[in-house]
Amino acid sequence: PDSRWKGPFGGEFQSVFADSWKVTDPSQRLFTEAECPSGAIHVLPPQPPVVTVDACPDLQELRAKAALQCGNPEGRFYAECMEDVVTTCNLDDWVIDATVA
Repeated sequence: PDSRWKGPFGGEFQSVFADSWKVTDPSQRLFTEAECPSGAIHVLPPQPPVVTVDACPDLQELRAKAALQCGNPEGRFYAECMEDVVTTCNLDDWVIDATVA
């Protein structure tokens, strides 16, 4: 199963928690309808960035290095570190974050 965090959209975060704070009485709104329309909107689901071999030519080597340097595979930040490294093609910043955290 995919255990990566999908961000603060959809699921119970939006349907339960965020909607529980929704202002339903127009007299209690902080902004006018013109400033912040409340009509229906269409929100596209988030899409993870696509990393191509062209964007990161040494992707396989980078993935292998990240697997060794992102810490314990069972560790709390390992999966996020791996995902961040592969998404950004940057090993150093994410390894430091994972080991400091």
